[in-house]
Amino acid sequence: MDIKEASSAAECVLEELESIGKHLGGYIGGSLTAGLGNSTSDIDLFVIVEAAPDLRERVKQYVAYGKRVDVETFTIEEANSMLDLIENFEVLPDQLVKLDSSLKEPMDWYTRLVTSIPLGQADAVNNLKARAFEILPKAQHLLVSYWALYSDGYLEDFNGAIDPNSNPGTACMAAQQMVALAGKSLLAARGDVYYPPKWVYSQIDRTLKDHFAVKDFRTFQTGLWYEQGRTSDDVVAFVQLLWCLAVLELFYPESTNNLALMEQNTLKQSNPEVFRRARGGVPFKVVPGSILLHFELERQVQLSFFLFLIWTIADGESEDSIIELARRYLNGIGMKMESNFDSNVRKALSVLLEKDLVSTNSPVSRK
Repeated sequence: MDIKEASSAAECVLEELESIGKHLGGYIGGSLTAGLGNSTSDIDLFVIVEAAPDLRERVKQYVAYGKRVDVETFTIEEANSMLDLIENFEVLPDQLVKLDSSLKEPMDWYTRLVTSIPLGQADAVNNLKARAFEILPKAQHLLVSYWALYSDGYLEDFNGAIDPNSNPGTACMAAQQMVALAGKSLLAARGDVYYPPKWVYSQIDRTLKDHFAVKDFRTFQTGLWYEQGRTSDDVVAFVQLLWCLAVLELFYPESTNNLALMEQNTLKQSNPEVFRRARGGVPFKVVPGSILLHFELERQVQLSFFLFLIWTIADGESEDSIIELARRYLNGIGMKMESNFDSNVRKALSVLLEKDLVSTNSPVSRK
């Protein structure tokens, strides 16, 4: 189904609704307008009404020209309330529970609004869209954090299925969700904010197709990792990498392409490899611009951007490699480096070792 067909069906329903009661405009906002739908996609019509309808009347289905049209109604006050929540929410150490519990419905609605096509009387819709685009950077920040936290929610089930008694089916199911949602975090950082997770592969194809980090996405998301003999720590390290890259993208958009150098690195391994701490550590960009590492049921650690960058890179690289990769990354974003840069990286690694955030011992289960 193309947009023209969807618009015609939605406009037909909107006219029918006008004959029933006054409305202030409507818009199509779903997979079709987000550029992700297909021939079987339904049409999502959102209608702005003057007074809040009865709960039973909020969501209804219609058929127009043989097409199913799902209709959801809301008032301007309700719309602005959701935009207020998004605009004013701050990602802080003590707000992570609210991040997980308060934003699902508002963010789903928001991403449909910013990708919508107005219909009929459009002033009210255009005003809402204008405000939604004004707060898009804030919405991206929240979505990056939201998807990372949501992804982390499957880590406990994943670990439980792996140790001590292996349950590969459950582990693969948990990994599917964990990897998909980590991918959504990186997509949001890149500006592809559409909410429903089922479109993650289509979004990756259009937004991250050539990004080095998604080369193994299908392997880890579908369960092929288990058949190929990859380990549980490989899965967690991959998920953690996606979380980290998403946070780096919030600071410097499209900067993580530079980190493709990690897999192309041919530097001589002249000293011990350093590994990020596995099985935990979800990064969040927090006000006023530092990074919070959140460890479930354990602790929270706040890092500067530089420490976080070194922590991200330190995944099986030698100290010399980390120095070179950090230099290349910072050159890529135009950041000036001091003459004692090598020494600063070594000091950063010492700090991370003291905080037990990296180790010179390879994870036991990683091959």
